[in-house]
Amino acid sequence: VVAAVSSDSLRAVARAFYHGAISRGDLAAFAERLIELAPKHDTAREIVLGGAVALVSDALLCAKRLRLKHPRAAFVGGLLHSHFFSSAIDAALAEAAPALRRTQPAGEPAAGALLLAVRG
Repeated sequence: VVAAVSSDSLRAVARAFYHGAISRGDLAAFAERLIELAPKHDTAREIVLGGAVALVSDALLCAKRLRLKHPRAAFVGGLLHSHFFSSAIDAALAEAAPALRRTQPAGEPAAGALLLAVRG
């Protein structure tokens, strides 16, 4: 993926994805490969751990904006099947947002999006 955009910048990868130069499947495969490499490769580990921190930060920001008293967050997606990535999210939660509790999703992500759309 990085070679496809002729850059070693993750920002360039993101731009290429949003401009259609990289497919969703290619980007998912890239993320899977990064997570696979993370336990043994410093750069991959740094990227994956940074991603976990970013997800937790986003969840915490949402909880704060919604003024939730007992915030819970359900993280979904295929990358969470990785023990390394799932553990990274748990560690980021423990460090940055101990009041935010991780929970299992009540249903499929699409069902939640539909519910939000109907309510909105």
